[in-house]
Amino acid sequence: MIVLIKHEGLEEAGQGVSIFYYAEDKIKLEFPLSIEEAQKLYDREKIIEVFFFKEEGRWFTSYEFFN
Repeated sequence: MIVLIKHEGLEEAGQGVSIFYYAEDKIKLEFPLSIEEAQKLYDREKIIEVFFFKEEGRWFTSYEFFN
């Protein structure tokens, strides 16, 4: 399953999108996820999240969303 979550009014960038990848047949999720819940799933290798943000008309990505 692929889920896109749109973010508006980000602190350091105007807007962004989180894209979550996960096996829907293995886990059931309800969005939006809290940062804590997403971190636990990421640590257990249940989800992958890629974050894209737009700054000055250009899109950038972060492959490691969590610290």
